[in-house]
Parts: sequence; structure tokens; C-alpha cells
Amino acid sequence: MNRTGEERPEAATHRTFLENTIAKMDDSGAVERFRSLKDKCEQQMSLSEGSRDLSVLDVGCGMGVQARLWARDGHRVTGFDLDLELLAAGRERADAESAPISWVRATAGQIPFADGSFDVCLAVELLEHVPHWYECLQEMSRVLRPGGLLLVTTSNAISPRQSEFRLPLYSWWPGFLKRRMVALAKTTRPELANHTPWPAVNWFTFFGLRRALKRLSMAGRDRFDMMDLKTKPLPVRWLVRLARFLPPVRAFLYLFLQGTVVFARKSTDA
Repeated sequence: MNRTGEERPEAATHRTFLENTIAKMDDSGAVERFRSLKDKCEQQMSLSEGSRDLSVLDVGCGMGVQARLWARDGHRVTGFDLDLELLAAGRERADAESAPISWVRATAGQIPFADGSFDVCLAVELLEHVPHWYECLQEMSRVLRPGGLLLVTTSNAISPRQSEFRLPLYSWWPGFLKRRMVALAKTTRPELANHTPWPAVNWFTFFGLRRALKRLSMAGRDRFDMMDLKTKPLPVRWLVRLARFLPPVRAFLYLFLQGTVVFARKSTDA
């Protein structure tokens, strides 16, 4: 079984996926992006300089690239995934870096921790691959303490730019064609989805995710809500302010973004 609860993919495809993932483990661009997201999460949790003691759950952690960033900064990190080979590779790298991380084999639909166990949950490039994605959100909300933070990065249905499939304008394709491409990617054409054994099956908008999170007593904010405008040029400041108040402007700006990023705080009354 794999991280989404589906059957193990064909061995050769899985091996290619592992090799590609290991090769990208130290990609400087990805590491810097994860660090920026971590910094924004810490700001949301109102950490003072030198205060590094959050309990963090990395859901579908894979090889734990972001988990290691959090652990190296002094946080108490648990990473889980269903793929034992990914976990083994992540544990080996974390041990070499002396990054203390607890590694658990589990599924995102049944998180094996008590209610309110964590300050922060990370769901980085996960929900697009999970058929029952709302159940995963429910579980992550459950294990977050009141006032805790959930970080979600996932696909963007509004923009034609995407990295999940090597197909032009794929995020705009109709559902029946996407289902056909997913079936091909899982069988005879793994290169269509970059040899990922679990191709993206969900395409999200910030607006839809925000509504789903609201049902779970979580307030979702995106990169425009989080952006510090003090250092931005005047045209950017005006455009982002318009996006914050006018959904059509926000949707238009999403045409130029490859993914969706949401920071969601759990209500203190939940």
C-alpha cells in the first residue's frame, strides 16, 4: 500500500520515482521554498527569535525535506508516510544531519495520534494525490490543538501552468480526459506524470479550500493575505490590496501561479 491507500505501483515505475525523488532531495530552489514557508508558519505562530519549540506533524512526508528543516531549527517533528522506502531514505539523511525526527508509517486518512497533539501540520504537495482529500483535512484538523496551524500546498485549477503532468494546459482539461491520463500514467505511460506512481487526481482553488477549511473551524489565508507589502513596489501593493477585497482580482492573479498555498489557523474554540 502507498501514501494514498492504493495498491503498490509497478516496481520499475516506483524505482524510477524513488531515484528521481532522491536526486531532487537537495534541490536548492525547493529547499529555499520550504524554508520560506516554514518562516511564514513560525510568524503565524508568533515565535520570538530563538524560540523554537513547536510540535510539528509532516503528513505524507516522503523523504522529509521540510521535516528536516523544522527539526534542524529545534522543533519536535514527526514525519509519516506509507512508503517504507521513502521513509528509510528520509531517516538515513536525517540521521546523517543529526536532525531528530520521529518516523511513522501511516495513512493521511487515519492519523494515529490523539486529538490536539500538534501545533503545526504540514500537508505539502499531498492533497492533489489523495482521492479522499477532505477526510485527510478532517484528520489533520483533529490532531491540531486549538489555535494550531495547517499548511497546505497543492495544485491550482485556475492556472494552466502545472508540474504534475507533462501535458499542455492540463489543469484546464475536462474531468473525463484527466481520468484517462491518470489511468495511462499508472499503467503504460508513467512518463506522463513524471514517473510519479500516484498522479494528481484533484485540482483545487484557494476559494474551494477556504470553504472546506471553514467547515472544520479553520480560517484559511493565502499568499496574498500573508504578503508583507511594506517592501513591495506601489503597483504591487495596490494590486494585492485589490485581490484581498475583490475575489475576481484574486482569481485573475491565480492564473499566473503554478500552485495553491493555504495557511489555516484552527479556531481556539474548536
